[in-house]
Amino acid sequence: MNVKIGVLTLDIALPECHGLKEKRSVIKPLLNQLRKTFNVSAAEVGALDNPQASKIACAIVSNDYKFCGQVLQKILNWLDNQRFDLMVVNDEIELI
Repeated sequence: MNVKIGVLTLDIALPECHGLKEKRSVIKPLLNQLRKTFNVSAAEVGALDNPQASKIACAIVSNDYKFCGQVLQKILNWLDNQRFDLMVVNDEIELI
């Protein structure tokens, strides 16, 4: 079997959020948009109790490492160019 998995992990700063409810109003639509636009699995995986930070993971499965990497890079570009309400502090792409 020729299964390739790509994982993008993002550390995100949310300087405008001052409560968990406000954070949820930013993160939940973001996760839905990532799923819909890029056809990836996406979830908040860390900093759950911190209203001004989040750790998000996106995963994609394919038969081609190059395709996985391209999709995950497109997510980073989209975040930089479209989502001015948050700041990507750290990102890591892992191909398995």
